[in-house]
Amino acid sequence: LMVLVRYGVSYLIEHPPPPNASATYLELDAHVVLWIYATLSDTMCDHVISATTTFALWNKIRDYFLANRAARFMILNRKYRNLKQGDLSVSEYARRMKLLTDALADIDRAVTEVDLTTQFLHGLDKRLDTIRVVLGDQDLPFDTVLSRVVLAEESQEHRAAEESASMFALTGGGASGAGSSTGGRAPTDRASAGAPVAPP
Repeated sequence: LMVLVRYGVSYLIEHPPPPNASATYLELDAHVVLWIYATLSDTMCDHVISATTTFALWNKIRDYFLANRAARFMILNRKYRNLKQGDLSVSEYARRMKLLTDALADIDRAVTEVDLTTQFLHGLDKRLDTIRVVLGDQDLPFDTVLSRVVLAEESQEHRAAEESASMFALTGGGASGAGSSTGGRAPTDRASAGAPVAPP
């Protein structure tokens, strides 16, 4: 749609060709039809192959995706509500959530920014509980919340790396000289020390 708007031909999907369409109009219409076909999967092409005008092709594609709108909404909404961060990075978790909200918007079930932000915070891993509580009490845009959570995650990772390096240094330093506390001890057995043995 953005490409059609960019080139000023979005009117081709709004109305069918007029009965007295000029050769220039029909040529442009055919050009757009071929371009749209080139962007479709083989399965979709088989479904809409009878469409020969931009208007007819566009409506066939739209009807195909909206015909199962209710079923797709149930599936996508369930995935959206059940999505949790788990072992994912914050950025990857947010990317997957945005993909689901975009898919919901495609079937006219757009998610509000407030709901997106709330759901995003709700699904964060427990290691980010502190930042979740802090941001949950503020009315902030989703992008702002995301940037702050990403920063909190990076800070945690940096702190964990420093603690790991410190622990390694401590354990490495304490290991030197271990096991030498009994070294050089004189034997206590008189025979082994060479002391004379009384005759029987």
